[in-house]
Amino acid sequence: MRKSFIVVVLVCTIVVVKLAYYTKPSHPEFPNATITPSELNFSPDSIGKHYYRQLSKAFTVEEIDNPLPDLGKPVLSIKANNTVVAVFAYPNASSATSAINNAIKKLKLTREKGMIYEGPDGEYLVFVQFIDMGYSLFVAKGPRRELEAIEFYTAIVGPSPWKILHFFTPLGSEWSERKLEEKFWLAKKGLKLSGYMDSLEGAYKNVSVALFVYRPREAQEVYSKLVKAFKESGWKVEDITLPSDFGRNPAGHLVNFTLLSWGNKVVYIELAGFPSGYRIAILYGDDDKWFDVAKELW
Repeated sequence: MRKSFIVVVLVCTIVVVKLAYYTKPSHPEFPNATITPSELNFSPDSIGKHYYRQLSKAFTVEEIDNPLPDLGKPVLSIKANNTVVAVFAYPNASSATSAINNAIKKLKLTREKGMIYEGPDGEYLVFVQFIDMGYSLFVAKGPRRELEAIEFYTAIVGPSPWKILHFFTPLGSEWSERKLEEKFWLAKKGLKLSGYMDSLEGAYKNVSVALFVYRPREAQEVYSKLVKAFKESGWKVEDITLPSDFGRNPAGHLVNFTLLSWGNKVVYIELAGFPSGYRIAILYGDDDKWFDVAKELW
């Protein structure tokens, strides 16, 4: 009786082991998840206040009702001398880009010079820019000389998520021969990121690359959630030491990194700090190719 029981236990154990072996995925699986920060550190009101302060330095400013109701609810509606101004705030580059395209279409504008547009009812100053960790759509209508003066007092040349991706990241540079072959691949593997300010995806030297720019605190949280999600999906964390000269950039610095493996495939997740945000990089490829591509992030 005892021998029969032992035999049954052994048979059951073998069956369980074989089932586990055959049901384990034969290829690396990405987490089927949406990674998002718990809270966005984005203040539309601060964007409106910034423009109010700037214009008050050189113009007679008074608050007015929304002069452009077809474009939505602005964070600032004012009259600066003889020019009406409406400012709209957005948390990311894609929504701001969509907003300016919509404004140009609804107002029936044609570009005249730089950020000056001609409309059926007069001339406009229209632009999008990164400010206070958010994006603004600035729309003003008035005399040409005032529009040019307002542009001088409001347009900012400074750091931005776009510059992180396309100026300080060699792989994303539009002037580099090492430019990414653009393609969207991450969501197709079941992993989605949200809450970022700007992003770029593509491939280089047979390694898939995804770059996301977040506000600093949000980036730290998303990075931790990403690493945890991959570990819970069966990926193994590898203990590596990067060269001492890795992660050097005049504008940024390496904050953290994790290398995970599954068979001969690896995922490299990197967190880097820049003046206008933190960059999260996700690289996916063969274990003998990822590092050459990771170096091109700097």
